[in-house]
Amino acid sequence: MSSVAVFVDAGYLYKAGAHLIAGRPQSQSECRLLIRPLLDKLRQVALARSDGARLLRTYWYDGLLRGAMSPDQRELAFSDDVKLRLGIVNTRGEQKGVDSLIVMDFVELARNGAITDAVLVSGDEDVRIGVQLAQSFGVRVHLQGIEPSRSNQSDLLIQEADTVGEWCVSDVAEVLVVPSHARRVVTDTSVESEPGDDFATTINKVIGNRLARCGPSELREIESAQPGRIPKDIHGPLLGAAREQLGRNLEHFERELLNAKFREKAVEMLSSVDSSNHRDAHPNNP
Repeated sequence: MSSVAVFVDAGYLYKAGAHLIAGRPQSQSECRLLIRPLLDKLRQVALARSDGARLLRTYWYDGLLRGAMSPDQRELAFSDDVKLRLGIVNTRGEQKGVDSLIVMDFVELARNGAITDAVLVSGDEDVRIGVQLAQSFGVRVHLQGIEPSRSNQSDLLIQEADTVGEWCVSDVAEVLVVPSHARRVVTDTSVESEPGDDFATTINKVIGNRLARCGPSELREIESAQPGRIPKDIHGPLLGAAREQLGRNLEHFERELLNAKFREKAVEMLSSVDSSNHRDAHPNNP
C-alpha cells in the first residue's frame, strides 16, 4: 500500500509565512501556529499530491531554545500522527542540526520502503541530498513552498523535486498567527489588524449579501476567473462593503483572503445550482 509522509522545516514555515503576512521578518517566538488547522491542511496536501496514499505521519523539525519546548512544540509533541524532531537554536537564533535530521529520516524511510511519496516544506538547499537519496529508492518528493517560493526556496531544491506547490497569503493566514503590531500597516490610516473572529464574521456577511444577488451566469464568470481573483466589477463594491462594515481599510493580506473566500463560496453555490438544475431536468433520476 502506498504511504506518504510530511516533512516540515518549522524555521522555513515560520520565517516565510510571517514575512508573507507582515511584509518583514518576524521573531518565531512571537508567532503562533494554529496546530489542528495546519495539520489538516498538510494532510490534504499530502493526500492530493500522492494520489490518496495513506498518511504515515508528519515529521516536524524545529530548534530547542534554552532547553525548553515552546507552546507550539509542546502541542505538536502530543498531537496524533506527529513526530517531533528537535535540534537546537544557537545564541544568534539560528537552527542547528535540523537539516541533518530531515536527511536522515528521508533516507531511512525510503530505504526501508516505509513511504512511496514525501511532502517537504522547506527551502534549504542542504536537504537536497536527502531528496536525491530518497528518489534513488523510488520515492516521489513533492515540494511545498510559501509565496513567493522562487525567492525563499533554493533553485536547486525546486529543480530536484518531482512536483512543486505554493501556499498564498490566504492559505498561510489560516494556519499562522502573527501579532497585530507586526502586521502590514495601512499607510493612510495607520490601522493594524489581524483576521480574527470579528473579521471572519464580517467578511462572511459581506460575501453572503453579495452572493445572494448573483445569478448562474455571474457565478460562472467568477468560477472562470483566475484562482484567488474575482472580476473587477465585483471586487470594488465587495471591498467597499467590507471596509464600511469594519470601519477601516483592509490590509493587503485581508483583501487576498476576502477574494479567495468569495470565489470559494461562489463556486460552491454554482455547484449547488447546477445539481438542482440537473435534478429538475431529470426528475426520474434518483
